Amino acid sequence: MEGRSTPTEADLVAELNDLLQLDHDAVQAYTIAIDNIESETLRSALMEFRGDHERHISDLTRLIREHGGIPLDLAHIPTGAFKAAVQRVGAMDGDKGILLAFKANERQSRDKYRRASEMTGHPPDVVEVLSRNAADEQRHYDWAVSTLESMGAGEDTLVGRAEGAFEAAHEKMADAIEGAERRVMERAEAGRRAVKEAPQRIRTTAGSGLDTAASAIDRVGGWVESRDGAVGGRVGSMAHGLADSLENAADYVRSRDFGEMRADLEEQIRIHPLRAALIAVGAGFLLGRILR
Repeated sequence: MEGRSTPTEADLVAELNDLLQLDHDAVQAYTIAIDNIESETLRSALMEFRGDHERHISDLTRLIREHGGIPLDLAHIPTGAFKAAVQRVGAMDGDKGILLAFKANERQSRDKYRRASEMTGHPPDVVEVLSRNAADEQRHYDWAVSTLESMGAGEDTLVGRAEGAFEAAHEKMADAIEGAERRVMERAEAGRRAVKEAPQRIRTTAGSGLDTAASAIDRVGGWVESRDGAVGGRVGSMAHGLADSLENAADYVRSRDFGEMRADLEEQIRIHPLRAALIAVGAGFLLGRILR
């Protein structure tokens, strides 16, 4: 058991909202897998597991409200989009690819819930829910491992080892970015402000960071253009174009609510899954830097 002092209500609500978003990440990825898998047996199992995540969402929403918070009813930004894109890419390679992507996403859920359930200091009602959810995540992951083994893609195979390496990197990246988001939520709660301010604060912080990056790139572009030669002019022009794109992104982040952003992300993931995955990685890096 990991030791810590009893968390404040602000810390607890932020922790539960982080897990709530984790389950929203899972539900959208599961839906992609279910819609694309061919085996009825596998589809049935995935539908059962998606039901577990939907129960998690219901239980966590109740706990957050009972502890004075406001549930954040959305996936993580941008890691939720990356997980959905990973699942969409996996769907291009049939049932085996779908389950390899599923396993990569599910490992982070398993480990994150396990860490949360092992923390001391939680109230009894929270302990009960986290322990049950952690057991669900372990069962989902174990099922993926055994099913892939039966399909010739076990952890000791070439494809299994490659997936395992990606899985570890994926988990590390997602934990780092989601940890930054959680710190923003903790600060919003700690000031005795309602959790409903957290989405606006995240958007404002991210937008300001993008504006700062745009200004810096624009200055670099001006400096490069001041050098002699056609190459300097071309590079400077490219830098100005990138700065304009970042300013547009900043305006978008600040002006859209999370429902609109989620709908836009889902459409882009459906149309361009590989590009969405790469964009999510880049956005995650920037967001992680901005929110430190």
